[in-house]
Amino acid sequence: MGDWYDERFGGPFLGIHRADFHQLLLDAYDGSPIWGRRCVAVDESPSGVELSFADGSSASADVVVGADGLRSVVRGHVTGAEEAAFSGMSCYRGLVPVDKVPGGSRFGLTFFLGPNRHLVVYPVRGGELINFVAYVPDPSWSVESWSFKSSAAEAAGAFEGWNPTVTTMLTHADEVGRWALYDREPLRHWSTARVTLLGDAAHPMLPHAGQGSNQALEDAAALAFSLATLAPPEALQRYERLRKARTRQIQLGSRANATCFQLPDGPAVDERNARLLSLPEMVGWIHSYDIYADLGR
Repeated sequence: MGDWYDERFGGPFLGIHRADFHQLLLDAYDGSPIWGRRCVAVDESPSGVELSFADGSSASADVVVGADGLRSVVRGHVTGAEEAAFSGMSCYRGLVPVDKVPGGSRFGLTFFLGPNRHLVVYPVRGGELINFVAYVPDPSWSVESWSFKSSAAEAAGAFEGWNPTVTTMLTHADEVGRWALYDREPLRHWSTARVTLLGDAAHPMLPHAGQGSNQALEDAAALAFSLATLAPPEALQRYERLRKARTRQIQLGSRANATCFQLPDGPAVDERNARLLSLPEMVGWIHSYDIYADLGR
């Protein structure tokens, strides 16, 4: 991906530590964030929106943006109650110092593919750390949580018999999280007159295209521009119209990739590997997209 990115875009393909990116956003925010309040209800009227929180407090707004994730409370206000769809797969995630990963200093975005298992790894924090996401099928393990802790031994055990790069990397993770992978069916609509959805609240997708955070950022750019140029009802309609078809296509494509990455050995693997030689061209329609061009800026 690196050489192709340099040639196509004049810049590198980069990964970023999620905490570092959160800090960048927080540093750019000129308001006073309020932490730790969990929204439990949304009451919309023609003139505004009232939010109720679990601690008994409330807040009023002209427009509410539900960026509250897969199990979004705000989404329930927009679309009604619905269940998330369990993929039958979970993943282990962790960070390993680059000097603990055989060959880690040479890694860019790297895939390790095998029967019923796969890993995606990439450097973050300027190459100091290797981030891994290790996917395993397990229909019986359905805990969906960012905070659930597993262990390096459990992750390494799930990949017993794999090559030494994989097993050594997993063994040296200081902390390993594990969570089940869910998504939802694409929505017919995201917005009411004064409430809309963004990111996983609008289009939760499995991570097999690596686009969850990226699509949330595109959403944010489109929504900010729309709100800056139009009144709320029209702004939210324009935002949804700009974003819905693209995110739907990526959502559905992410589902299909899981099977592709975990094929059993045989002719299908040879065909897949041949296709992956042209991976940059295959994903070019995702990565070359310019949200600002679509907005007419």
